[in-house]
Amino acid sequence: MVVKVETNDRKTYALKIRRTDANRSSMDREVKLHKIANTAGVGPSIYANTKNLILMELIDGWNIIGWLNQSVKADQVRKVIISTLEQCYNLDRAHLDHGELNCLTHHVLISESVKPCIIDFETASMDRKTTNVTAAAHSLLLNGTISRKVGKIIGIVERETILQLLRVYKRDQSRHRFEKIIQGIT
Repeated sequence: MVVKVETNDRKTYALKIRRTDANRSSMDREVKLHKIANTAGVGPSIYANTKNLILMELIDGWNIIGWLNQSVKADQVRKVIISTLEQCYNLDRAHLDHGELNCLTHHVLISESVKPCIIDFETASMDRKTTNVTAAAHSLLLNGTISRKVGKIIGIVERETILQLLRVYKRDQSRHRFEKIIQGIT
């Protein structure tokens, strides 16, 4: 459970609280993986934690569907897509697989300054092959509600081209291959 909290010095944060019925005894593993994401420049910054709590930067904004339902411009949508995929690439380079980026609705928040932030590293892993870029690109550009909304705003991207670029990237997660995906969007 995540709640908005204010400290004595009037600063506002997000506080993630481990539920008593959670299937884990502490949040230590999530904190470790979230800090790896932070080192890669991804996710809200962690300020403090205990066994049952994580105090982190508050990302005040909308989930990606809520944001797309507003009056957004094509260039803003492209900026959000590219920034989200850049964060995913950073996670891939850090060998940290988020694990749930095929469902961006619950894992990407868009701030009022139109900056996307990947959240919730509870199911992340350093043991799985990373699929952050491919999973997020599928959600943003190829399959589901988000991609349909994106397509209406920026125009339909060439599906077969993106699929081929993602297949190649999956085998070779180099910066060069990633840049080809970005070029296919713009």
